[in-house]
Amino acid sequence: MEIRGREIKFLRTVGASCEIAEICPDGELSRITEMLQSKRTGDNVKAMAAVIVALNKGYEEAKAFDEEGYKPRPLGMREVMLLSDDDFTTLFTEATAAFYGEVPTIEVEPPKKNKKAKAETSD
Repeated sequence: MEIRGREIKFLRTVGASCEIAEICPDGELSRITEMLQSKRTGDNVKAMAAVIVALNKGYEEAKAFDEEGYKPRPLGMREVMLLSDDDFTTLFTEATAAFYGEVPTIEVEPPKKNKKAKAETSD
């Protein structure tokens, strides 16, 4: 997704996992779902933003390490908090896909059979 003229990508690095674990209950990364399901809206949104920031930082730092001359420009918390609701939700969806190692998929229905075309080919 593009935000303010730059493509935003995510990578679950060891460092990103450590940053996320720090905000999870008892510092346990295994409790991330519990953290993200806070009953308080503000706490929930801040946790989601922290996940976005950590995973984007992981991507940017890894790219800078791998590509000589690349200058990382990770999203900051303030920048994330200034996003529209739609952009925030889209970024969080992409970030969680990176966190859980999911590749976004598109479901496609199989094409419907055309009875007329089938009748013509059987002649």
